[in-house]
Amino acid sequence: MDEFGVKTERSYTGCLKNLGSWLIQQHKQGVKPVIILDEAQNLTPTHLKLLHFLLNYETSREKLLQVVLFGQTELTKRIERFPELKSRMYPASLTAFNRADMEEMIAFRWFVAGGGKETPFTEEVLDEIFRVSLGLPREVVKLCDLALLSAFSKGKSEVTVGDIQSVAKELNLATA
Repeated sequence: MDEFGVKTERSYTGCLKNLGSWLIQQHKQGVKPVIILDEAQNLTPTHLKLLHFLLNYETSREKLLQVVLFGQTELTKRIERFPELKSRMYPASLTAFNRADMEEMIAFRWFVAGGGKETPFTEEVLDEIFRVSLGLPREVVKLCDLALLSAFSKGKSEVTVGDIQSVAKELNLATA
């Protein structure tokens, strides 16, 4: 409620009443508020029940509030325990990248971080990143981050296959 600028009350019921009024006002203005939660696998059963309650704010045609949850695979297991919440959700999952998508993600992140158009990863190094990460985005990011730190701490401007293998070993990723 603080993030949306909705007035809070001392009572839980009063807070929910203010939220409901605010959501109706937003709907009349053509605005659909969105709550985005990262690391949602850490939500407690109490939090999941609250999300279920929040998703009950609706008109006869649409929800007044959108909730987007990002989390690891454990999130699916938690939601499975709440069929009343699951029935209101549309699940989507991020699967492993193929080699080209992984390279594109790395290039994009490098560019956004201010690295320019050329990354410090050769084709051979990118192949090794893909091999040991299995294309899993989180593993790719960790590998690249630690390999870059390792290479740059040694005064190198390019990451080597050896850097990737060393970091993969540290992260307990398959290196055989």
